This record gives sequence, C-alpha cells and structure tokens, in this order.
Amino acid sequence: MKENSGVRFPIRPDQTGAERRGEPHDRPAGQPPMPDVIDRNMAGRLAGQIAEIPDIRADLVDRTRLQIQAGNYDTPRKLDLAVTRMINEFVEETNR
Repeated sequence: MKENSGVRFPIRPDQTGAERRGEPHDRPAGQPPMPDVIDRNMAGRLAGQIAEIPDIRADLVDRTRLQIQAGNYDTPRKLDLAVTRMINEFVEETNR
C-alpha cells in the first residue's frame, strides 16, 4: 500500500494510470488519457470565476421573504414571466 494524504490505496507497478483510478483501460479510439496532474492555469481560472460570484444580497432576500409572508409576492406579471421562460426553455430543449 502507498499512503497519500492519509488515504491508503493499493498501487501495483503493472497498473496503468487509468486502472489505478478505477477507469476502464480500453478507451475509445482517439480519446486521450486522463491527465494525472491538475492544470494549474485551469485551477487558477476556476478560482477567479468563483471569486467573481456575488455575495448574497441580504436586502433582496429579506424583502422577498416579507412579500411572501404578506401574500403579495406572486403577481400576475411574475406568473406570466415565469410561464414565458418555461415555454422558451422547453422550445430550446426541443430544438436541440
């Protein structure tokens, strides 16, 4: 057994990287093998994208919560908008 970060797993010298990861070793023709390392550039880009996600707008959440409690959150305009979006999404999915 080889120890890595406190996790123990068997590694045999005759195994390929895919077999060690539990992937089938017969890949479809032309498909490259999975890399054994993480692309640091990709990880950096993902971390940057995550950092750009806005924080929760507590004021909007509070206002919406109060409208729901008062019974005036659902309006005919909001219902119409929701139905229109659902129909558009359905049409887009159907056309794919």
